[in-house]
Amino acid sequence: MSTANPFAPPLAAVADHDQGHEAYQPVKLFSAQGRMGRLRYLAYPMLAYLVLFAAMLLAAGLASTGSMGAMLGLGVTGIAYIGILVVFVFATIQRSHDMDWSGWTCLLTLIPF
Repeated sequence: MSTANPFAPPLAAVADHDQGHEAYQPVKLFSAQGRMGRLRYLAYPMLAYLVLFAAMLLAAGLASTGSMGAMLGLGVTGIAYIGILVVFVFATIQRSHDMDWSGWTCLLTLIPF
């Protein structure tokens, strides 16, 4: 009877895993290749939320100037939302690679409780 050690490092074959001398991989935030640890998975989306918050403050400031500013503010917010969605998708794909899962499992986040 063989039991797997839950604290063992992942063994998935990831294409860009470097067996060189470095103890870490470079950050590739806008790539579906590679792995992302728990701390980075929490940190990068939080940073994206802060950028989104700044964009929403800018949009609110623009909306107070008039109707043309409101349209511009809506555009700024829309672009920020698209950017945060891209960051979340790539972070989830890389995090699933770190857990020895396929990147397609990020689609499971679309299923509501």
